[in-house]
Amino acid sequence: VSGHLNARASGTLSNTATAALPSGIVESDTSDNSATDNNTVLTPTGSPTISKSLTSLVSLGAGGVGPPYRLSYLIRVSNNGPSFINNATLSDPLTSLLLDSATATWNCVVTVDPTGGTDCVTASGTGALSTTVRLDPAGALEVALTVDTTAIASGEVINTAELSSSAGNASTSLTSGLSGGADLTLTK
Repeated sequence: VSGHLNARASGTLSNTATAALPSGIVESDTSDNSATDNNTVLTPTGSPTISKSLTSLVSLGAGGVGPPYRLSYLIRVSNNGPSFINNATLSDPLTSLLLDSATATWNCVVTVDPTGGTDCVTASGTGALSTTVRLDPAGALEVALTVDTTAIASGEVINTAELSSSAGNASTSLTSGLSGGADLTLTK
């Protein structure tokens, strides 16, 4: 016997096979004509992926030069299946000492929803990213995250976004160099 399971299936798979004799044939012991297999435990197994890119770095310093900086990130999350990923935690704790997590804002949008089950439980928020998401197999979503650095930030900012669930985990780290711009005028 073969078949396909629903992507949301979990728990125990029960399969019962029964044998019956044609009419007219009498069997003295019918106690062994049926068997049930209850030994297969289904564990949801998703294949999540996550990526993060810096989409914008803007100086908020005097004259548009130097710190603090506003960093804008795009976090992409998808599920390559085969199982549904239910109630996963998507987070970016913004733990770098160079980031001011109190300035952070984020918005989550579904980009691919093959069967209507992919969603961001909370679509937007402030502060460090922490939200619950659900991903169908082949489902995807994006989070736009903006955060300012501290007024003395320089060098590089390293931060990590991760997806944690019982069906699978994924994480990614990104190093962003902080550099200012200059308004340079040459006179001859």
